[in-house]
Amino acid sequence: MTESGRIGVKAVSTVIAAVIVLTIFLGLASAIYAGIFQLGNESGNLVKREAERAMEAFFQIYWLNETHVVLFNNHSSVPIKLLYWVRVNPDSGSYTVYNLFNSLNPSKYTVQPSGMKIVDIRTEVPTRNRDSVDRVVSEKGSTFEVTDAPTDIASLVYFTPSEKIVRPGFNGNLTSFVIPTGPDFGGGDVTVTCVNIINLSTQATIPCTTWGITFVPSSTITIPAGGVGTIGVEASIPSTFRLGFYAVKLRLQTASFTREYMVRVIVSDFSASITPVTLTLNRAGCALPVTLTITTSLSYTGHINIKAPPPVPQLVIWSSPNPIHPPADSISLIIVERRWTGPLVFSTDVVNVILSDGLGVAKTVVFTVVHRGVTAIATPC
Repeated sequence: MTESGRIGVKAVSTVIAAVIVLTIFLGLASAIYAGIFQLGNESGNLVKREAERAMEAFFQIYWLNETHVVLFNNHSSVPIKLLYWVRVNPDSGSYTVYNLFNSLNPSKYTVQPSGMKIVDIRTEVPTRNRDSVDRVVSEKGSTFEVTDAPTDIASLVYFTPSEKIVRPGFNGNLTSFVIPTGPDFGGGDVTVTCVNIINLSTQATIPCTTWGITFVPSSTITIPAGGVGTIGVEASIPSTFRLGFYAVKLRLQTASFTREYMVRVIVSDFSASITPVTLTLNRAGCALPVTLTITTSLSYTGHINIKAPPPVPQLVIWSSPNPIHPPADSISLIIVERRWTGPLVFSTDVVNVILSDGLGVAKTVVFTVVHRGVTAIATPC
């Protein structure tokens, strides 16, 4: 082979080698790029999955009773789907995975955003075993322990008022419980009972029957999931009951928690007197007052409405201020006016002043009006 031929062969070989190297380089570059791209996708998916799992952290699951659980999804945009139920025995370390090959029924174990659901577990999981720990696994791999409802439900259940001022003879509402559902309580039966009444001065206990404690509409109500219920506490205090400071101990029970509450009750009173006890009106057109004085005890803060029906049409009666608000207002003037003529002789009538405040039985004080309807004689009132 000539020298020029050998040079041509070498040139071709060099080109082929360059092409091979370039092909290998392009393949490696493509593989590296594909790997980087795949790694980026996996990294993005991983970040996405972790973000979704973070949003699932708002989910809560509680035992309602031995056979039902409450699923509460407090996130506003992410649904929660549970796949598996795991029961662990802490003593032996053994565990059981329920529905390992067939995931939990999605129609039962999926909770939409801001949703709550009560689920009967008996078709998928044995009833509750308090010696074991139960957990559920979501579709995105989050794990949640099935626990009792939180023990502190002060922010959930409340009653109002927490203090009541009454008088002997009171018959009405002491307080009312407001029981909404939420992550701490998914619904069900709620029962309120009266434990006893405590004299706060002597610490002596008094039976609830002494005050005739009852509940409205009933001592037990059923609150649906997502609903709210109220139970009113009524009392009928004897008119001869001793004044003082008391507390009514009430117990609220559900399938998952029991709490006791105290309502402070002040049994107070007021007394009333009128001066003068006899009012004389000598002629028509006369209008004169009597003074109603209120005396209170034990932090009384009632608003006393005054009603004084005229005993005869010739008399017109009104009062000011009305109602009266002790202790700021302790005096009211009751004005009596003689409106038109009548017999020349004097007439004597008794005026009943009825004082009611809604905190006990109404009280009545009286005074007498002596009047006549003489217009021809210009006598003073």
